[in-house]
Amino acid sequence: MNKKDIEKSIAALCNQNKIQISELPRFTFGTKEECTHLITEIMQKVDKTITNFSFLPEYNEVAEYLSDTKGKGLFLVGSVGRGKSIIAKKVIPVLFHLKQNKIVSVYDALKLGKQMDEAERKKFIVIDDVGTESIYNNYGSKSESFADLITMAEHNSSIVFITTNLTSQQFLDRYGERILNRIDKLCRIVKFEGKSFRR
Repeated sequence: MNKKDIEKSIAALCNQNKIQISELPRFTFGTKEECTHLITEIMQKVDKTITNFSFLPEYNEVAEYLSDTKGKGLFLVGSVGRGKSIIAKKVIPVLFHLKQNKIVSVYDALKLGKQMDEAERKKFIVIDDVGTESIYNNYGSKSESFADLITMAEHNSSIVFITTNLTSQQFLDRYGERILNRIDKLCRIVKFEGKSFRR
């Protein structure tokens, strides 16, 4: 075997183990207008604390995402009380179940450390309120459960949906650039800004 053959074999092995976002499944839930209607309908049915519901500008980006996921999840970041958790914990699981026959597993970041073994095996994962979780014991060493789960999600080609109230700087300070880059690769980022619409 010559040097060129060896290089081809190495390249082939590397490509086999490399996660490509284009390889992840793409989903569509209808046109952007249809997705707008679905978001509105589901949000109003699942959350009775919303008063005077209005379709916020951020929801347009979510509706656009739902019209073609492009093999990515969602990273919903920003202001409290604007529907990030409702979208991640209620709208996304309902749509994936009804329209795609897929089960989306929902985890609160606060309890994630105790559920890591289970969460790491899931293909569709919601992690709500990232930044509230504590360090967990990973076979004798201390680890960030969220960071470990994102690494595993990339390795397993899982689709993740994440919410956080952390600012960009707080997120970067806690998890570092490597995890932020992985999230950017795995998710469409939607920023939520403005006042809470809750009572």
